[in-house]
Amino acid sequence: MPEEVRPATIRLADALRAEIAADLGLTERPHRRDIAMQYGLAQATVAQVLRALAAEGLIEAQPGGGWTVAGRL
Repeated sequence: MPEEVRPATIRLADALRAEIAADLGLTERPHRRDIAMQYGLAQATVAQVLRALAAEGLIEAQPGGGWTVAGRL
């Protein structure tokens, strides 16, 4: 399926999973507001993706819209 046809939530989730898999050694990750601006998405869409990744156990949501890779607090 061409990239532009895939839903934005799937594209963002895949991009964030790739970033996590790259293990950049960063503890704190960009705020959902910054991710929304970077990908041209609504913050609600980003929040939905972050909740899904948290449910997968990949990330841990932080108060105020931040997040960390699970186990790196």
